[in-house]
Amino acid sequence: MADIQGTSIRIADTFNDIPASTLDGGIDAAFATVNGATFLYATGQTADGFSIFSVAADGSLTFLDSITDTGGTTLDNASDIVSFQVGGNQFIAVGGEFDDGVAVYALSDTPGYATFTDAVFDSEDPDYELNGTFSLAVMEYNDRAFVFAAGINDSGLSVLEVDGSGNISVIQNVPDDVNTALSIPRLGQIVDRGTGSFTLPVTGGSQGLSVFNVSSTGIVSLQTTFEDTSVLSGPAHPAGALIGNDEYYYVTDRNNDTTNVFVRDGFDLELIQSFRSNAVFSDNRDGQTFQFGDTWIYATSENSSGGTTSFYAIDSILGSPTAGHLSLIQTLTDGVDGDDLASIWFGDSITIDGTSFIVGSARLDDSLVMFEVGGGDDVLDGTQSADTIRGGSGDDVIHGLGGDDEIDGGNDDDIIYAGSGIDTVYASAGADRTFGGSNYDTFDAGFFNGAAGGVQIDTAFDLFRTPDGTKQLVSGFEKLLGTSQDDDIRGDDANNDLRGLSGNDVLNGRGGNDSLRGSNGDDRLLGADGNDFLFGGFGADDLRGGSGSDQLAGDAGDDFMLGDNGADTLNGGVGEDTMTGGNGADIFVFENYALGATEYDSVRDFTSGSDKLDLSDFGFANAAAVLAGATQRGWGVRLELDSDQVVALEGLNLADLSGADLIL
Repeated sequence: MADIQGTSIRIADTFNDIPASTLDGGIDAAFATVNGATFLYATGQTADGFSIFSVAADGSLTFLDSITDTGGTTLDNASDIVSFQVGGNQFIAVGGEFDDGVAVYALSDTPGYATFTDAVFDSEDPDYELNGTFSLAVMEYNDRAFVFAAGINDSGLSVLEVDGSGNISVIQNVPDDVNTALSIPRLGQIVDRGTGSFTLPVTGGSQGLSVFNVSSTGIVSLQTTFEDTSVLSGPAHPAGALIGNDEYYYVTDRNNDTTNVFVRDGFDLELIQSFRSNAVFSDNRDGQTFQFGDTWIYATSENSSGGTTSFYAIDSILGSPTAGHLSLIQTLTDGVDGDDLASIWFGDSITIDGTSFIVGSARLDDSLVMFEVGGGDDVLDGTQSADTIRGGSGDDVIHGLGGDDEIDGGNDDDIIYAGSGIDTVYASAGADRTFGGSNYDTFDAGFFNGAAGGVQIDTAFDLFRTPDGTKQLVSGFEKLLGTSQDDDIRGDDANNDLRGLSGNDVLNGRGGNDSLRGSNGDDRLLGADGNDFLFGGFGADDLRGGSGSDQLAGDAGDDFMLGDNGADTLNGGVGEDTMTGGNGADIFVFENYALGATEYDSVRDFTSGSDKLDLSDFGFANAAAVLAGATQRGWGVRLELDSDQVVALEGLNLADLSGADLIL
């Protein structure tokens, strides 16, 4: 099973520094989810602090507050920032290059969004490697949180642990030696190998790349080092990716203007790809990997005004001869594709309601940029297994191929082919064209649950109309799911499964043996041709079976039920229901509910000798016990089933009612 996402990039939002914020000279940003709300925390080196933003589902940013350096904190020339959770609480840690330390803040979703809890400084112990703290990494495991901090003036790294109260302490110090690349170190993010095994990539200012093993208790030990100045003479931040069981590491080099890809082969690092383009990799300062399901992306940027920011797809196909290799997705140029793309330093990534974002700090523009992943025009192919495929924004073309897939094209004008398998395609905005496959596929319109009106789906005419009136082509789907609004859903000659969900819905099965479910609301269900099942749900529903032997279940509410032609079964459920069997030998089912108040149901056309009353839920001993509760009235027979359930058999003579008419 693959989790496949669009990789084209769209700028979702840009926030420029304002007097109240602290984005001047920013180089890092981190997301955190606090009580279900998404926030972004972004540092500013020149501003000596960090800013706090709320993040909407479309990636737009709203400034909330800023925190600046004070006595006891480490925000002087604030550099890297990481977020993590421990003890059920959410925290961020911030490195201060000029304060030589790391500060921790507890996070809240209300004003006072970040509260200082503790800090550690290089001056506290000569063994600490925090002088010039510039880059951080974080690892969470078994409700413990470890922060890795590199001091560029100490040429080493320290490992720190943060407890559930936000207290921070140093647990290990690793100085540079002849075997490590820790001179002027830059940390990559932790690579999680699973089952408590991790790695940490580190580059030295001119020494190469080291990979450290990290235990489940945060302790690091050197695994291997690559040193070759013809390849890495000025390496920037490293990044890693785990594809299957193989580790890949990515390092841009400022001096050689190259990006280099390594695979860890046992105890060695093997260079498998290196390429150069002066138009892309000129004085490159940052590179970062991001994972979205089974999709990996590598992003890098030039350190100049008018420079470029490039996004690469990482080949993540297991067994591929080019596994781990990079291929260009898209390049954005400062001043052409946006005015705030000068020297992007990539921070964190997040997925909100199915849409993924990468945040970057434009160091030379003093701004934040939210990049939507999959926001452009993608062509995505699934596999022969069950896949999850998300196109995101843009005009996408998606082929589900084999397997039972879940496909979401995202906004804009998409073309979706579900392929073989039992697939589910989720509706979205835009003029989409969506085609089911050869099996029993589902089209789900739930994307429009919050819209002002309902949707119209008519598979006989390949029509899907969104609440704003946009027409989409939807063809080849048997199961149709509506919204929480008032929907109009109509099937075709196949055996359809139509579900209105909430709202006052109209469901029409047309031909075939259909299942229609109204759920909440006052729904109108028409089975039409075929042997259909109709379920009203909560509300005063109108159920009409049409031709064929239909089953009608009113559920809760005062329902109107018409079996129409055929031998039908009608069950009103809770509520005062009106039932008409129509032509054919029909069965009227009554169940024993503890109602607390008398409820009256009506059967308008009961025919003795043909129709049946199913009273098996009441536990009557025999027909005589039932008939003892029957009395003749001018309009028909009043049948008392218990103290709070009465059935009116309209137009019937009591003398015609016998035990042969009962199912006990």
